[in-house]
Amino acid sequence: SAEALRESQAHYQRLLAAAQRQSRELELRDQVRAAVALESELPLLIRTVVEGIAGAFGYTQGSLYLRQGDLLLCQHQVGYDHIIQQIPVSMGIIGRVARTGEAVLVRDVHQDPAFIGAIVGIVSEVCVPLRDGGMVVGVLNVESTGGVAMAEEDLRLMSALAEHVSIAIAKARLYAEARASEERYRLLVENLGVGVMIVDPAEVILLSNPAADF
Repeated sequence: SAEALRESQAHYQRLLAAAQRQSRELELRDQVRAAVALESELPLLIRTVVEGIAGAFGYTQGSLYLRQGDLLLCQHQVGYDHIIQQIPVSMGIIGRVARTGEAVLVRDVHQDPAFIGAIVGIVSEVCVPLRDGGMVVGVLNVESTGGVAMAEEDLRLMSALAEHVSIAIAKARLYAEARASEERYRLLVENLGVGVMIVDPAEVILLSNPAADF
């Protein structure tokens, strides 16, 4: 019958849409994993993640905040003509996620009194925590406009991506600490009152200080 045909077509369209979304999810997760593997510099990785999410799924707004003390500082955003550059952890849905470490899906932001809108017209919000060593160090946030409500699949995707971003944050911090330690060691050697020279097995000088110039 015509009704059965319509139901069959609708079922096929749902299956096709689900398959297309899954394909985009896998592509985006591969992109983020590749960025994590290649990038030691956190700002570039953050930009890749935020812009990749918006490009792959058409989220109209996306942002990533890192925690500094009692503030969350915006690192990168897409889709906003005005952005809240810093948010106290005591305020907003973003602050609540940073405090509790619990990811949230808010289908209608106007039903949540904690919501703080950077722009008008926001409908839904998904916010997930970013962790380093068990501590919440930031949040990944996406919002929708144009009457589009986000769903559980959006929360699932953001939670999966947050795991990769959290790994990147930990990696970038270790890299920064190693560079800082190397710089402290170099300054210490340079300011010693005695000559220091480090050579490799091929007698290539790797490091020397001014006092070693003789």
